[in-house]
Amino acid sequence: MTAEKQLQIKNEQMKAKQLEMEARQQREIFRVTLRTQEEERRRISENLHNGLGQMLFSIKLNLDTIDLSDSLFSTEENRKKLKNAELLLANCIRESRRISHELMPSILEDFGLEAAIENICSQLTGPCNFVAEIEPIVPPADQEIQLAVYRIVQELALNIVKHSQATEASIKIYDSNEGFINATVSDNGIGFDIQKEDNNATGLLTIKHRVKMLRGNIHCSSQIGIGTDNKISLPKTIDTY
Repeated sequence: MTAEKQLQIKNEQMKAKQLEMEARQQREIFRVTLRTQEEERRRISENLHNGLGQMLFSIKLNLDTIDLSDSLFSTEENRKKLKNAELLLANCIRESRRISHELMPSILEDFGLEAAIENICSQLTGPCNFVAEIEPIVPPADQEIQLAVYRIVQELALNIVKHSQATEASIKIYDSNEGFINATVSDNGIGFDIQKEDNNATGLLTIKHRVKMLRGNIHCSSQIGIGTDNKISLPKTIDTY
């Protein structure tokens, strides 16, 4: 067999391996997409069941106990139960708006990424003070990428509120000037051991899969008693995929 023929066979083998590797990557992306979508559905289902579902059931219980047929039944008691049902209905309306906002952040579409990130900080500021630092992204990232950044930052910010016991947190969005949009979410909370922590319990696994699916990078660092840093980098356009 000539050297030229050997080289041709080797190139064909390398090409076949590359195609197989790309096929495996595509299958993995598909699996990650399905898992991410399923996690989103599960979270929405929990919100509906634990929030709206329970409040609506409480309203039903209040209305079921009202007896309009018995003249001896206290009118004042009925009034109190109706008032309580009215308050619960108002809470249902607020909860439905909150869930709707999570499903489709209209503020992102109407006012852009800066306003949407600042809105996250405004909504979550309480015992922990959130501060946003957002630099102009020129040219702007694709809408799909902006939505991904918004969702990832939102999830990380919620993790801070739920788990970190932090008093200060910051969200920074900036342009790498190399075709990437970067986000840093940091806090001064209790931190955790990344090697031992169940990342899936805090949503980090889902976030990492999402970043990988978008062909970005994520780096998480944390120190016990000092805080946590999450740095994300995503391509600004899907054309680079």
